[in-house]
Amino acid sequence: MIKKSQLGLSVATAALVTGLATSANAGCAVDQSNVTCSNDSTVAEVNAALASVGGSDVSLTFETGSSTVRPGNDLMPTQAGAIVIENAGDVGVEAAPVGVFYIGDATEVANTFNLGNIGSITGQVAVFDVGGAVDIKNSGLLAGAVFVNTQGAASLNSTGQI
Repeated sequence: MIKKSQLGLSVATAALVTGLATSANAGCAVDQSNVTCSNDSTVAEVNAALASVGGSDVSLTFETGSSTVRPGNDLMPTQAGAIVIENAGDVGVEAAPVGVFYIGDATEVANTFNLGNIGSITGQVAVFDVGGAVDIKNSGLLAGAVFVNTQGAASLNSTGQI
């Protein structure tokens, strides 16, 4: 037999969790394996949106005019398939940099990482243990260092600032 106080707590907890889940992705929309951030968001919100994507592939897009700030230091996809990040916004600010940190699956050739940046990323880009290719294209600003460790081919093409 369930006591009313237990049931009340369970309903209140469910309401709280549901409320947090709804607002956690406020600046970003999730559609299957695509996360699109068109409004201002925090790193925590973006990472929650990334974590909500099932499957091994994910595509993260920051649209022009979007801004992503702390709390949270790094954007951290957890999938181990094809990872694509396209940035036309502002990721972090000089006083509180935000970067990209990714650890893949070095044994999986289908694990690839692609970053296209025409905006600004104020923190470092660190990509480790990728089984396939890593491709970074930059015509914007990568204000931090770029670290890559891959079993496949690695390419960096930059006409912007690093």
